Amino acid sequence: MVLALLNLLAAIILLVMGIGVSFASFDSWKAWSKLERTMLVLWVPSSFYAVYSLLWQVPT
Repeated sequence: MVLALLNLLAAIILLVMGIGVSFASFDSWKAWSKLERTMLVLWVPSSFYAVYSLLWQVPT
């Protein structure tokens, strides 16, 4: 449960960072740096897992 909450917190932080950076340079996907794209790719599965584990209490 604690791990799921930490994962959700990390996903929210990554989302906020990603939104802030994307508004700063929202030209195209290619304009994003490699770090920004990596954060977005990592955020999607981690946020799904965090929500899933919170809703269904998956043992971690």
